[in-house]
Amino acid sequence: FKKMKYNSENNIDPQNFKFYKTISSEIFSDNFYNNRACIFNSFKDDNIYIVYGVSSLNLECYDLIKENKFIIIKKIHSKPFESCRHFFDETNIRDLIITSSFDSHVKIVNFMLEDSNIIIDLFFESDFGLIINTAYFINNNKIIVPFSNKDDGVIELYTMNSILIGKIDDAGFILGLSTFYWKEINKYFIIIANMEGVIAYNESDLTVYKKFIPSFEDNIIGFCESIIIEKNDNIILITPCFYKSHLFFWDFKNGCMMNKTFLESGISDICLWDNEYILVSYNESISHKFILMNTKNNKIEKKYSDNARNYFSICGIKVIRHKTKGDYIITSTMKGKLNLYKIYKQKSLSISPIYMSSICLFFILFLSYIIKKYI
Repeated sequence: FKKMKYNSENNIDPQNFKFYKTISSEIFSDNFYNNRACIFNSFKDDNIYIVYGVSSLNLECYDLIKENKFIIIKKIHSKPFESCRHFFDETNIRDLIITSSFDSHVKIVNFMLEDSNIIIDLFFESDFGLIINTAYFINNNKIIVPFSNKDDGVIELYTMNSILIGKIDDAGFILGLSTFYWKEINKYFIIIANMEGVIAYNESDLTVYKKFIPSFEDNIIGFCESIIIEKNDNIILITPCFYKSHLFFWDFKNGCMMNKTFLESGISDICLWDNEYILVSYNESISHKFILMNTKNNKIEKKYSDNARNYFSICGIKVIRHKTKGDYIITSTMKGKLNLYKIYKQKSLSISPIYMSSICLFFILFLSYIIKKYI
């Protein structure tokens, strides 16, 4: 029988997944941002919720356990969403949802199953037309808001009282923003991706920590949001190229490029399965929409197509895990679909001890018969 494959952290083969259902067919579209839905495990009930904005401008939630959805807040914005994220506020022990919109508002919602309410509403009268990838939370509940147009971009930091406390003026055309906490030295970093490459800033004083720029690559059109893998003492920054179809692997500590991989399509998003596997989604309408890659050898383990009813490219990809409900992959598409894939445990062939004993006894008796007959 076929031997089961396990990865280092989850006794489930991440290759064994199938399309499960479409959660929504009307998530905000007409933009390319990958943070269209946020997924979180609520501290209140150990349930997993998926929150997203829809074309009717309502903020909706999908309950993974009950497999139903409900409206959190109606008409939370006056123009289409750009994205939404989740943050667990450890100080006040609450789940917060952060949304941004083309109406130039960033709104922070105290997530409750009933009576969710907006606790912060930031409005930005800016020369920049967009608020890219919505706000982030970082050390001591600071709010990070990136602005960008096709030529330039800035990043502003606010307190929970909506007070501006810091600003980065030369961020370039921002295509992605993420954060990283380096436990070993107790430091936070703001990581942006722009047309030039990827830049990590020290959160404490907003100075540049490292630039990750592949100078030998020509005609790079921009980088998507990056992810970080921590392997023992190594911190690996993985940066996907927006149109040139490259994945770059960097040593975060010294800024040196470790490796690069060329793929057959432009990349829209990446996410971690664990410290061995990553999922990569494509931004082009090709037959397979996302792939599973092993980071040990940069090998593509599996190519996977979206459901047959959808021919549009993927914007975002994320992983969902729950101890009883199971593991899932969720993707968002350019044309407003939020699709869920279930990861199935592979059934192994198990033989009971009694059955094995019976087989051995039969074999011994058969062998004795042969010996007596011919000897």
